[in-house]
Amino acid sequence: MILRFAIFKFVTLCSFILLLFSCENTTENKNQERSKTNINNDWLYLENNTENLSDALDQDDWQNINLPHTWNALDATDLEPGYRRSGSWYKKKLDIPSIVSGQIYQLYFEGVNITSEVYVNGKKVGNHIGGYIGFTIDITDAISSGTNEILVRADNGYNPEVIPSQKSDFFIFGGITRRCLVRNFTIEAFI
Repeated sequence: MILRFAIFKFVTLCSFILLLFSCENTTENKNQERSKTNINNDWLYLENNTENLSDALDQDDWQNINLPHTWNALDATDLEPGYRRSGSWYKKKLDIPSIVSGQIYQLYFEGVNITSEVYVNGKKVGNHIGGYIGFTIDITDAISSGTNEILVRADNGYNPEVIPSQKSDFFIFGGITRRCLVRNFTIEAFI
């Protein structure tokens, strides 16, 4: 009986050590194969409700901002009644020194209120409805080495299809209201 218990302890210890070293190596490899970069700084903002990308790009009154940002920041406290419920544009230059073959590149928005359309280098790459849940847009096929241009149209206009109800008694702030990240990784990073 004592011999069986000693063998059991030895096998358990060896299994634990093997598991510990295999997990450590896997974590190390995954960390090398993926990265995320905060791109909150140095955006441009255009307060213009146009839905047309070309019209937005033709404007020259873009303002420098950092994220998170809302165009309703003072609406709840200023002396003018009501608050702005419409669309606006955001623009960012994104430098990617080189594209790594086999990597997937994504934009991750933690929140854009309340509907959004995302463009990279003039190509629409995705959209999202709902300002309280983060979302990811794959930009792999739209980017190139060097400087890339990201444009986001955010709209907090009245839309009865969007939850929460927009007839509620709280403000639905418009804009990119949370962080934005660029993530890149290989498929093997998830295996």
